[in-house]
Amino acid sequence: QRHLDGDLQAAAKTLLSEAKKYIAPAQVLEWQVHRWRYSLCYQRHPAAFWAARTAAPLLFGGDGFGMGNVEGAFISGKEMAGHILQKKN
Repeated sequence: QRHLDGDLQAAAKTLLSEAKKYIAPAQVLEWQVHRWRYSLCYQRHPAAFWAARTAAPLLFGGDGFGMGNVEGAFISGKEMAGHILQKKN
């Protein structure tokens, strides 16, 4: 929250510095930093997604489901894909 409205380039430099034990900052030639403002919901659905009871698969997911934030949105999408693949078999 403290850095949400700050300078994105400064944030990138801080992130690169913190990642130096995994990758040398000089090896990073390009980067982009984005704000993830839309995962700030007050109450999330507890599961990673919700499947509507319809004839066709209708799934709802994203950063408002499960753990929230960008990682949660990724997990939500991955679990929805797994659900669809499981139903096909």
